[in-house]
Amino acid sequence: MFKQLWNKLKNRWLLQGVNTLGKDVSLLKRPSIQNEGMLRIGDRTELRSDIHRCRLAVQAGAKLSIGEDCWINGAMIAATNSVTIGNHCRLAPFVHIMDGDFHDLQDRTLPGESAPVILEDFVKVGTRAIILKGVRVHKGAAIAPGSIVTKDVPPDTLVAGVPAKPIKKLNAYSDSLI
Repeated sequence: MFKQLWNKLKNRWLLQGVNTLGKDVSLLKRPSIQNEGMLRIGDRTELRSDIHRCRLAVQAGAKLSIGEDCWINGAMIAATNSVTIGNHCRLAPFVHIMDGDFHDLQDRTLPGESAPVILEDFVKVGTRAIILKGVRVHKGAAIAPGSIVTKDVPPDTLVAGVPAKPIKKLNAYSDSLI
C-alpha cells in the first residue's frame, strides 16, 4: 500500500509540467517534459523510459494531447502547433513525431512551417519511425520500423519505407505488436 502511494506521489511530481493529467497515468523511469503550451495525458496511459527516455516538448501556444490507454516507450514528441494522439495507441522506442520544422530552411531566425499531426485510435508505430508535419494516421493503421511518414495513412493499413507507402491492408485492430 505504501509503495503504491509513493509511486503515485512520485509520478505526480515527475508529471508536474502536465496541464491535464488523467487517472492512473504510470511511468517507468523519468520522462523529459518541456511544456510551454497545453499538454494533456489521458487515463491509464503509460510513459516508459527504460530503453530510451520519453521526451515530450510543447512550445508556447502549441498543444499536445495523448489519449487514454496509450503506451509510449521512449518516443520523442515535439509540438510547435498541434499533435494529437488518440486512444489505445502504441509507440515504440526512438519514434519521432514532429509537427513543424522549428526554423526556416533559408533563414534560421525565422520560424519554420508547421501543420497538425493526428494519430487516431489504435495506431501502432514501430521503432525509429518518423512522422512529419501535416500527417494524419487513421484508425487501426500501423507504421513499420524505420519508416518516414510524409503523407496521410489510410485506416487499417500497414505502411513502410522512406517515404512510407502502403504495404498491406490489416484486419480489424488487434493488440499484438508489429
